[in-house]
Amino acid sequence: MELVYLIAKEHANGEVERKALKELYEMYKAPFYFVAFGMLQNDKKAKLAAAEAFKRIQESAYRFDESLNAQYWFFDVLYTLCANASGTIDSSAECYIKICTELTASEIASITGKKNSEEKKILANEENIKRAEENLLQGAPEYWEYVAGNESTGFEEISEKERNKTEKEKTIQKRIFNFKRTIAIVLVVVVACAAVTIGAILITKKFGSDVDKNAVHEDIVLQFNNSIAAAELNGDVYYCGEDAIYKYDTASKKSSKISDDFAKEILSDGTYIYYRNNADGHMYRIDADGSNKTSLCDKPGVAMSIYKGEVYFSSGEGIYKIPVSGAEFSQAELLLDISNDDNLYCVDMEVHSSGKVFFAAGIGKGVHCITDFKGTPSLEGIFADEVYTLKSDGDKLYFDCKEASGKILLYCFDIKEYNNSENTQRVLPTVITDASGKNIELVTGSFEVNNGKIYFAGEENGVSAIYVLGEDKNPIKVTEIPKNEANARKKLVISDLHIFEGSIYYFCSDGKAGGDRAFFEYNMNSNTTNRIF
Repeated sequence: MELVYLIAKEHANGEVERKALKELYEMYKAPFYFVAFGMLQNDKKAKLAAAEAFKRIQESAYRFDESLNAQYWFFDVLYTLCANASGTIDSSAECYIKICTELTASEIASITGKKNSEEKKILANEENIKRAEENLLQGAPEYWEYVAGNESTGFEEISEKERNKTEKEKTIQKRIFNFKRTIAIVLVVVVACAAVTIGAILITKKFGSDVDKNAVHEDIVLQFNNSIAAAELNGDVYYCGEDAIYKYDTASKKSSKISDDFAKEILSDGTYIYYRNNADGHMYRIDADGSNKTSLCDKPGVAMSIYKGEVYFSSGEGIYKIPVSGAEFSQAELLLDISNDDNLYCVDMEVHSSGKVFFAAGIGKGVHCITDFKGTPSLEGIFADEVYTLKSDGDKLYFDCKEASGKILLYCFDIKEYNNSENTQRVLPTVITDASGKNIELVTGSFEVNNGKIYFAGEENGVSAIYVLGEDKNPIKVTEIPKNEANARKKLVISDLHIFEGSIYYFCSDGKAGGDRAFFEYNMNSNTTNRIF
């Protein structure tokens, strides 16, 4: 698309007038706004989301593959941004996309994360069509100042006032939403959006946007609210379920609540349990029985990792480390300053045995390695596309990436080769393939790497299963949702997994906010399965 090329050229040359970008803005400002408003239900947020989408298109135009559909890319960027901000899927959004583009039903379905688009159903509704056409004719409000301005839109940030709502405010808000639910079925969408927002508000403001766009979509299961934080300590498994932290005794096969906190990340150093509490965003340490809760820092954090007696974490201003015993934020060691880039976040982090820190930076920001040139922390990009989950095993770094086609591929990055390259040559991640050279596709984005073997979620005869890829590179089914779990086999898919002490702990979800969930333990030695909840 020539217009995309011109936008890339403008951005590279720093042209003030930005004629090509303005032309694109005039073409899509209305559908962008109304799609965003349909998902976010807020005029200001819709403007900022739409403006941010134009900015990201401008920034990434130089990487656009001309063989791809530009319209698909435009709306995929917008839809991802809105969903990351806890915008819920809205049928009217599909209607606007269909009316204003030449995209097919399957392309629209892929953008919105559905298996099947509802466009025919939407277009058959005369009221929906009439409303959409009237809105488009009236035009969208102007927001070019946000697009053209050099300042960040701050779209993915949430104000302190909103993030720190009192219990009274939350109760009132909940009553309002419940009341709306009884008025009309259309407002269920708004309620669902609010429900997701409650879980995401506390992790968004300057802590990183670690919400995958498919989190709120009903027909595809990826990793948000469809994943489970878990860690192993003294042979037992600690996990977050039902808005609390539980300890699963692997001997008695029983679970007990050890904390009322709702943890986003759960880590262990072999002595304590560490986690980030969604209620306040802060990091804590507890004993194995849940006692002696200790705040690690007076600064909220995200993307936690533990390495050699130190806790690594990120905030909106940078990536830091403190002792596992905790420290004031003023004493934290700054590893990387990212305050000069409001769109750069650290949403997941892995610390390699060499001490190098790798992190995923969210939409369009890829994967980076923190480097140190002459005492000044810097970063080097090793992957350009959108990544949210990093896992390391030995000298390999693995991550999943959803392609424009909708396929989720697994990549591997050779850290040892990277460390030995000494910047003389670029080391690139490679796609994991089987023995025949076929790409390994992750059905839900769920995978784990253990002792060189890759475990991932797949499907056989309509039943969700776990496969392993070993040295021979031939995928072998390890286990599946038990046959005696008829309801789970029919409705749920495996959306997250962890491996501890010869057992696979896998989490199943129906992909719906507040929907059905199940957590299983599969012992690879005895070939037995136990349902934890």
